[in-house]
Amino acid sequence: MIDGRPSLPPTAIMPRRAIRSLDMVDGSLRSPIPPAARPTQNQLAHYWSAILDRKWLLLGIVAACTAIGVAIGYLQPPVYRAKTSVELLGLNSNFLNLQSVDPTARGATGAADSYTETQLELLKRDVLVERVVRKLKLDENDAFVNGKRLMPFAAQASGTPEERFRKAVKVAQKSLKVQQVRLSNVVEISFESKDPTLAVNFVNAMATEAVDDATRSRVEQTQNVGGWLAQHLLELRAKMEAAEVGLQRYTARTGLLPVNDAPSSDEALLARLQEQVARTQADRVRKESKDRIARLADPQSLPEVIDDPALKEYRVRLVDLKRQAAELTASLTPEHPKVLKVQAQVAELETAIANERKNIRNRMANEYDAAKRDEAAAIQAYTAQAGKVGTQAQSAVHYMTLKRELETTRGMYEDMVKRVNDSQLATVVRAAGLRIVDVATAAEQPDNSKRLFIAMAGFLAGLLVAGTMVFVLDQTSTTFRMPGYAGAFLNVAELGVIPASREVRRMTQSLEAPQPYRGVFPDSFRTAINSILFATEDRTGTRMFAISSPGPGEGKTTVTANLGMVLAEIGHRVLVVDADLRQPALHKALGMENTNGLTDLLSGEITADAIRRSVKTIPGFTGLDMLTAGEQTIDSFALLHSRRTVELLDGLRGMYDVVLVDTAPLLLVPETRTLARLTDWCILVLRAGQTTEEAAFAARQGLMTDGIPLLGTILNDCKRWRRSYGY
Repeated sequence: MIDGRPSLPPTAIMPRRAIRSLDMVDGSLRSPIPPAARPTQNQLAHYWSAILDRKWLLLGIVAACTAIGVAIGYLQPPVYRAKTSVELLGLNSNFLNLQSVDPTARGATGAADSYTETQLELLKRDVLVERVVRKLKLDENDAFVNGKRLMPFAAQASGTPEERFRKAVKVAQKSLKVQQVRLSNVVEISFESKDPTLAVNFVNAMATEAVDDATRSRVEQTQNVGGWLAQHLLELRAKMEAAEVGLQRYTARTGLLPVNDAPSSDEALLARLQEQVARTQADRVRKESKDRIARLADPQSLPEVIDDPALKEYRVRLVDLKRQAAELTASLTPEHPKVLKVQAQVAELETAIANERKNIRNRMANEYDAAKRDEAAAIQAYTAQAGKVGTQAQSAVHYMTLKRELETTRGMYEDMVKRVNDSQLATVVRAAGLRIVDVATAAEQPDNSKRLFIAMAGFLAGLLVAGTMVFVLDQTSTTFRMPGYAGAFLNVAELGVIPASREVRRMTQSLEAPQPYRGVFPDSFRTAINSILFATEDRTGTRMFAISSPGPGEGKTTVTANLGMVLAEIGHRVLVVDADLRQPALHKALGMENTNGLTDLLSGEITADAIRRSVKTIPGFTGLDMLTAGEQTIDSFALLHSRRTVELLDGLRGMYDVVLVDTAPLLLVPETRTLARLTDWCILVLRAGQTTEEAAFAARQGLMTDGIPLLGTILNDCKRWRRSYGY
C-alpha cells in the first residue's frame, strides 16, 4: 500500500535487469539485427497490406489515368466503320483424292487452319490494297491522302503522283482490318473513315477484288500443274526405257541369273554369329565388372556373398554362438569348459565363413576367364564368315542396283500417269476461292469502340502505374509497419501495438461522462500497461516514465494520455506531466486549460502545497491528475537543467504511484534527454509508416549513450492490426 492506495500488481514476467540486458552487452551497444534475421511475412499478404495502406493514393492515380484516357478518347474525331464478310472456299478433299494433286487444297485440320491463316495474310497484302486504291482513285482525294485529321479547309496534298499513291496506300492499310470470325471459314473485312460512303465503297471493292484475284490465281495454278505433269511424264518414260536396256545388256555380259531379295544361308549364318559376338561381349563385360568389384571391394559387401544360402546359415549360427558365449561369460570364467567349447565353435564357424567367401571370389574369377575365351572364339568365327559372305556378294551388287533403279523408275512412271489423269479431271472442277456473304452498307452512327478502348487503356495504365508505385514505395520505405518488427530491430521489448482507429477522436468526448472502454483501440493500451507493469514489477514505490518519440507527430501525447487513463481505471494514482514546453499538447488531449503548470513551478519555490495547487484533476477519472506545461518560455533548456527539476520530480514520487512525463521529440529537442535521465525508464513511441529505422536506431543509441534505460517501444497507428470480431 502507498498512501492508502493499492500498489502495482506483483506479477513477474520480465524484471528490469532483463530489459537492460536487451540493450547492452558487456557495456556496449548492440547493433540492429541483420536483414536476413529480421521477421518476414507472406509476400502476397505483405503487398496486399501495402495496397490497403495507400489505397486512396492508388485510387487517385487510377482515377486520374482513367480520366485522361476518357479525355483523349473524347478528342478523337468520329469515324464510321463499314464491314463485309467473305467465305473461304476450297476443293472437296474427298473428290478423286484431288488434295494430293492440288498443293493449295486443304487436308487435315492443321492444314485447314494453315490455309485460313494464309488467306488472311493474302487479303492484307499490298497488291490487293493498291488495286482498290487505284479503282476508287483515293490518291486524288486530298482528305484521304492527308489522313483522318485533315480539316475541310486544309490545303491540297502536295507531292508527285507516285508519292501521293504510296501515301494513300499506307493510310488505307492503317484503316483496314481483316479478321476471322471465331473458328469459322468466314472472314470479316472492315474499314474506318470519316466519310461513311468511302468506307462502304472501300470494303465492297476490297471483297470484289479478293474474289476475282483468288479465282484467277486458282485457274492459273491448275493449268500450270497440268502442263508440268505432262512434260515430266515424257521424261520419266524415256528414263524407264533406258534403264530396261541397261539391265538387259549387263545380264547378257556377265551371265548372272536373276536373284531374289531373300538372304542366303551364309548371310543368315553371319547374322547369327554377329548376335553371338554381341552376347559374348555383354557377358564378358558383366563378369569382368563383377570380378573387378570382388577384387577391390570388401568381401562382406558383395551381393553373391550376402545372398549365398550357406553363408546366411553360417551367419545365423555365428550370431547364436556369440550370444551363447556372451551369456556364459556373464556367469562363468573364461577358462570354464563350456566357455572354451563355445569359443572354439565360434572360431571354427568364422574359418568356414572365410573359406566360403574365398571360394565365391575364385568362382567369379574363373567365370570371367571363361567369358573372355568365349568372346575370342565368337569374334574369330564371325571374321571368317564375314570374309566368305563379302566375296560372294560383290558379284551381285551391280545387278541389284540396276534392277532397283528400273523398278523405281517404273513406279514413278505409273504414279505420274495417274496424276496426269487426275489433273485433267481437276480442270473441269470449280476453282476454289472466296465468296461474298454480305455487302457492306453505310453506317448511321459513328463507331465509339475506339474511345472505349482508349478509356480502358487509361484505366489499365492507371492500375500499372499504381501497382508500380506501391512496389517502389514499399521497397524504398524504411519505416516500421509490421507489429513485432520494431522490437526485433532495436533489440528491445515491444510493449504494445496501437491500431489505427477513429476512437482517438472520441477520447476527449468520453472524459465528461466516463464509460468503460471497449474495442481493439482501448484494449491495446491495456495490453501496453500490462507489459509495462510486468516489466517493472521489481520496482517499489513510485514509477516514473519518460514517454518520447524520435520525431514529431508520432503520437506520444495521445499514448501518454491513454496510458494514464488505463492506469487510473485499475485503481492507481497517476500523474501525467506535459514536459513538452515548446509545443505543449497534452492539455488539449485531456480537455484541460494550460494554466499554472510546469514552467510556473520551476520558476518559483518547489513545495508540496505549490505542487498541489498546480496539479489539476481530470474530471470523470478518479486518481488521474495532470500537470500542464504552463506558460511557454524561450529558456526551456536552462529551466529543465536547473536543480528545481530534480526537486520537483522527487516531490512527485511521494505523491503518486505512477508518473508519466510527456517529453518533446528526442532527436529534435535537447532537454528531453535531461528529463529522461531523471526518470526511471524511457518508453519510445514509433508511428507505423512514418518512423524510419534510422531515426529509431539513432534515438535508441542516444538513450544508451546517456545511460538511460529503454523499457521498450510502442508501435502507434498500426494499420495492419486487424480487429477480432466478437471481442
